[in-house]
Amino acid sequence: MKKPETLISLFALCLLAIGGYMGYQWYQEQQTAALEEKYGQYAVYSGTYTISDYAFIKSGKGVALQWVSENPEEDALIEQYRDQNNSVAYTAEVKNSLSEVVTSGERYIVRQNMKLLNSDLKQEKDEYWTLSVYDTSDGTLHKKTYDLYELLSEYKDDYTLSDNMEVEIIEGEEVLTISLYHLSSGNQPIQKYIDLSTGDIHDFVPGTPFRQLNVWIYDYISITSLRSSLNNQHLEFYPPFMMFSDDGAPKASVTKTWLVAGESPDVLKIMKKQDSYFYLLFDDEEVKVGTDVLKQFYPEGANLFERVTIPSNYSKDGQEHTVNSYEEFMRYYKTRNERLEERYGTKDD
Repeated sequence: MKKPETLISLFALCLLAIGGYMGYQWYQEQQTAALEEKYGQYAVYSGTYTISDYAFIKSGKGVALQWVSENPEEDALIEQYRDQNNSVAYTAEVKNSLSEVVTSGERYIVRQNMKLLNSDLKQEKDEYWTLSVYDTSDGTLHKKTYDLYELLSEYKDDYTLSDNMEVEIIEGEEVLTISLYHLSSGNQPIQKYIDLSTGDIHDFVPGTPFRQLNVWIYDYISITSLRSSLNNQHLEFYPPFMMFSDDGAPKASVTKTWLVAGESPDVLKIMKKQDSYFYLLFDDEEVKVGTDVLKQFYPEGANLFERVTIPSNYSKDGQEHTVNSYEEFMRYYKTRNERLEERYGTKDD
């Protein structure tokens, strides 16, 4: 006589189970939708990174450093839920995108930390846009942080800011050049620069002499066949830094023969860590200094210029040359200033 009651109870339990499962599924979908809305809305994201370890080479003209995220949990959530229609610069996973958020000169290394819905200067909840500025002038790293929303608050109603920023030399000092765009007046930017020692904003006066950095070294390595020579050392070059290639550092039996292994062994130790890079810290005019920095990653006596090819459009006589020494390279290589003077009748100051 209890059989119908048992069937009813079983049926009720089944309904409860199904209802509970459907409720759980609905809850999960709501949670996922909430996370997608929260973390998938950002147009640009680099996270906030700090330098956890570093070592200079003996000359002080280069430094190996390791970047470490201050919020890896949020990095992972942004990566998981970001809107694929947004151009999110997720630097923890994309090695060469560091060249988009880090710039450096002879003295300063500057990293942009971004979590942006858009590029205007009206800061919304949870947005940030800061600069981590590292001063290397005394052979150690001294950090300052500047909030771009605060520095540029007077422009928040009418301007957007480009994330294309460069360390350049103006009036003998390294500064960070920036470009502001008016929301309604087209594509002509307003050029300004940030004094990296104080955070003060200055107008860039047209005609003011300035000099770009990291241009010569880009030409020097990328335009000639020197890049292939570095690749043979398992090194990849992304101005303004170098890093070991995806297949890792060479065997210890190879790297122990390099000059840097004897003079600055901590540089190699750091470069072998995750998210570690070697930054070049010298003035573009110091061609010989740059050569000596690169020699650190070769055995003593190595000839970096053996069978190096200079393309015709970068040679002084318009002919392609294959050279075998630094002196021969400089005899034929047309420097940036020479090319500017030839094209425009001017050169970098």
